[in-house]
This record gives sequence, structure tokens and C-alpha cells, in this order.
Amino acid sequence: MHFDGSDSAAVSASFAAPNACLPHRPLVMMMDPKHLFKKIRNNIIKSGFGRNSTRLLAHQAGFITWDMWVKAYQWDHAANPSEVSRIHHVLTDEHLWPNNGQKMRNRQAEDVLDKEMLHLFKAYEKAEGRNGGVLNGAIQLLEATSILVANFNDCRPITSIEDDRLKRNAKALEWFTSWEDQVMAEKHITAVIKRKKLMSHETRFDMKSSVLGFECLVRQKQKTHPGTSITASRVNSDSVENIFCQQRAIAHGANDNPNYKQFMYGINTIILTADTVNVSRCNSGKAVEPFACRMRKAINPRKGR
Repeated sequence: MHFDGSDSAAVSASFAAPNACLPHRPLVMMMDPKHLFKKIRNNIIKSGFGRNSTRLLAHQAGFITWDMWVKAYQWDHAANPSEVSRIHHVLTDEHLWPNNGQKMRNRQAEDVLDKEMLHLFKAYEKAEGRNGGVLNGAIQLLEATSILVANFNDCRPITSIEDDRLKRNAKALEWFTSWEDQVMAEKHITAVIKRKKLMSHETRFDMKSSVLGFECLVRQKQKTHPGTSITASRVNSDSVENIFCQQRAIAHGANDNPNYKQFMYGINTIILTADTVNVSRCNSGKAVEPFACRMRKAINPRKGR
């Protein structure tokens, strides 16, 4: 809608769209990194040689399948029976065989994509000897994802567009982009096979949105508020998710698709009666401050209020 339905236009604009209310402060359309990590993990879960696998992620360095994560986990348990001596001591069966509810947990997705997982894969590769080369593709992917997980969970403020963490994020994105370009350049395979060798189009687009959008957000913040900072770990969509949750709790119940009129009355109730962040009832954290809204005009002028 903001970029005329063009992915390339969104990327070229660094996901910054015009702001009708404040033209000098563009709106940045950025995907929540927490959701991005879950999407990446879910794409890997679907990748494999089995009958039920819908993808077979293939980088020029090698295949990337969820079975590699399972075998690395099992090897860690066999080689290090004591929990305190395991390489990735946080991993549990829930990480490797999550049900639908467990797939929604942000921390579980990050645990299988972070630097500890990368360290486990490198140790497993060394233990496998000559056969360890099959893990090259997965290790390269973890080298990229571990950077993103670490930087988007970093509590240290970013005060400059020259911050090294932004450069590392861009380098990680470059790895995924080069993977996509390499697969799309293959002429001897069909479009269906190309899609199966890559993560979903939505995941690849959201990755660009998270990395480029966050960099654009830092740039805009430094332009409009010089000398201030942004903390990556506090950038999330919790407030938006909380409003959707309140819409269901207050007004619509099991109605997943309220129409415009239903949503309008629900949002009026939320503005007047509810906090933006409600950790006791919704899937949002404490990282976002409550939002205060003041209405200049009556919500329902016909009632003279």
C-alpha cells in the first residue's frame, strides 16, 4: 500500500514511507525482529529430505535441513551426558520438536539461531571429521543469524549511524541476499524448485524490512533528535499486538476478522479505557512504555461529547 505493492520500491526507500501528519518524519515499516527469527526457524523446520518436508534449503555451501539441528543436539547429549558440560546447555526437546504453542515463543527460536548454536555446530563439525563438510551451509547461515540475534537483543544504546552493529547487520543481510541471487540465477531448474531451495518470499522480504528498516529508523532518529539514542532490544511490535489482543478481549471475542465499523468502536473503547501494554493478558513484554492518547475532538460529536 505504501510502496504501490512493489518490493523493490520498499527496499530502495529503506522501508520509509511518507507521513501524512508529519511530512518531515517518515514512517518506517519495519518487521519485528522477534517474528523474523521465528519465521527463519520455521523455514528450517520445513526443510529436509523426508516426505513431509515442504522445502529443501540449498546454499552453494551445502544443504540446510532441520535434521542437522536434531543430530547436533543429540550428539551434544551423547558426548556430554552432564548438563553442565554440554556445549549448548539451554537446548531442550521443546526446541527441536516444538508444538504449535511452543513455536510462538520468541526465546526458543533465538536459541536455535544464536552464537551458542553456532558454537555447537562447529564442535559437531569437528567431531564428524571428513563428514563434517555437509554442515557448511548450516554453519554459514548460523554465522549470519547469530549476528542478527545478538544485535537485536543488545541493550547497549546506538548513538550513531556508524555503529559497528549496523554494519554487521548489513553484512548478515548480504549473505542472505547473495544466497537468493545465486539460486535465482540458476537456469536449469524450475521456479518451483527455486522456491523450495530458498526461505519463503515473505521471510526474505521481512529480513530486509528488519535490517534496512532499523538502520533507517536510527538514521531518522539522529536527524530529528540529534544526540539521542536507540536501543535495539526495545524495538518491537508489542504495543500493536496488545491492541489486537484488546480488540478481541473487549469487543470481538472469537471474531478474527472484524469489519471497519466493528474495529472502529473497539479502538475507541481501548483508547479511553486500556493501557497500550498489558503484560498480564497479552503477548507483549515490559519493554514498551504505556501510550497516552489525548483526543482533540469528541469521539462521537452527535452525542455532544
